[in-house]
Amino acid sequence: MAKFIDISSWQKQEWQNTGGTRNKKYVQSPIGEFYYFKTSLEKEGKNYQYEFWSEIIAYEIGQSLGFNVLQYDIAVYEGKLGCLSKDMIDQNKEILNEGIRYLVAFDNTFNPNFKESRKKYDFQLIKKSLEVRGYGQFVKNIIEIIIFDLIIGNGDRHQENWAIISDNISGNPQVNPKNANNGFIDSLKVWYNKKSTDKAEIERFIAKQDAFDLIWGKSNFAPIYDSGSSLARECTEQKIINMLNNDNELESFITRGKSEIHWNNQKITHFELLNNLIPDYKSDIKAIISRIKLLYDSEKLKKIIENIDKEIPLKYIENKIPNNRKELIHKMITLRITLLLQKFL
Repeated sequence: MAKFIDISSWQKQEWQNTGGTRNKKYVQSPIGEFYYFKTSLEKEGKNYQYEFWSEIIAYEIGQSLGFNVLQYDIAVYEGKLGCLSKDMIDQNKEILNEGIRYLVAFDNTFNPNFKESRKKYDFQLIKKSLEVRGYGQFVKNIIEIIIFDLIIGNGDRHQENWAIISDNISGNPQVNPKNANNGFIDSLKVWYNKKSTDKAEIERFIAKQDAFDLIWGKSNFAPIYDSGSSLARECTEQKIINMLNNDNELESFITRGKSEIHWNNQKITHFELLNNLIPDYKSDIKAIISRIKLLYDSEKLKKIIENIDKEIPLKYIENKIPNNRKELIHKMITLRITLLLQKFL
């Protein structure tokens, strides 16, 4: 069950960059641990007041189904509710490399700030970018994410919403292989005692797993994080009522939802994307879905959703999730898993 934590007295870290579409703060607990606090998206024309709840529910659902998901709890900071997650890394010993670093290192024309370039963000680019760096084993983690996003209906798994955590052996977290400039090459010469100053040779060298290990040491795929754009968080109360009363409308909403991870430059639905992966990754996909079938319990899921906001103090009662929204989330997850098992197992 999600915990409620008042972090109003925690120390805000002004030096830490906390980008993204939602209001985010980096805070330090009284015992010295670092956390991220996020509220829901609020901007002109969009007010997704239940978005932070989607993050918390997604964690609980993912954990119950055996996914490696970053834990999110409920928190209040200066009177405002949001979700709280512990920093995934030790800033002094580790570095978190978001997916975009590998994508740009592989294809320096990829720029998600431009609409046309965003079409390049497909499974093929992700796969090649990981494999060329010696991280081919992490393609399975991407498949796990794709299946998890299908279950929760997350349409925003962009290039900064997955990452690899590595030991920071170099002691320099600013260095990364997408910026193979002269300063970076000079650093490599010191670290590896290489005499060549040829940039192409250095780029070929850092593409190898041993070079990555020397710079960043042992690497692991990060837990799944930033899954708030899910669980119908954008739906109005009227839309919720309509889907609860019309099974066809609900199923249509679910099956037409598209994945942010494209396929051959095309944005397609979650189900289409997974179907396209079957020929090459059938055994991996079957193993994940078999695990989901084994762990899935509709009644347990229902209790998780019903009790998700149980710990909120009475003074914040207006921030609780309406019962009809909880009912829709349960019905939606149940149907998504049912369709997943029917189509792919």
